Amino acid sequence: VIQIHEDDLDEQRDFPAFVMDLAKSSLSMFLEDRLGGQPAGDKRPVLPSSEAIALLKAVMAAAQALHESRPALIHRDLNPNNILLMPDGRWVLADFSLAKFLPTAVVTTTFATGSHQGWGTDTYTAPEQWQDFKRTDQRADIYSLGVLIWEMMSPSWPPFDRSCLMLPGVLEAVVLKATQRSRELRQSSVEQLVAELSDAVQPTSVPQDAGT
Repeated sequence: VIQIHEDDLDEQRDFPAFVMDLAKSSLSMFLEDRLGGQPAGDKRPVLPSSEAIALLKAVMAAAQALHESRPALIHRDLNPNNILLMPDGRWVLADFSLAKFLPTAVVTTTFATGSHQGWGTDTYTAPEQWQDFKRTDQRADIYSLGVLIWEMMSPSWPPFDRSCLMLPGVLEAVVLKATQRSRELRQSSVEQLVAELSDAVQPTSVPQDAGT
């Protein structure tokens, strides 16, 4: 998770600001630089599998840390523009403008974030986030991570389409589960998603030339 070093949010009302780590680029920019010059065809160019998996696990580790913090925090806008590359090669999660703390006590019908009906980034946003943004939980982030796995591992062109994932069978099952329309059918935690992804990308599960 990106680090904030200093802020004046409590003292400054007119122009509040904070100082945080300076990144080299976003994941969107990184992929454009690495893959944008490759010829287009029936298959979309993607990163080598080992690199994509390492990146995904770094992002999921950040999301898991947020969900397991006290109080728990959900991001609600996990997408390549908010995943940043640091000068030392680390990938971090940033942009918490849509984030929400989850209550530790029993949720009452009056608890909700004060915001509009629906916010998010198209394609990556869980369906319930458009329908009832105020009462989303950590499974909204799991949906976004499922789409991100597809984007990093599949040669199929956007937009994201559950009927045409072009992934190895075991990995496809992980993405299909993470992106179920009903959040009750998704993985219950990022930890579970990480475990299922790790099992799916064992050498026996993914062809040697996948992701190249």
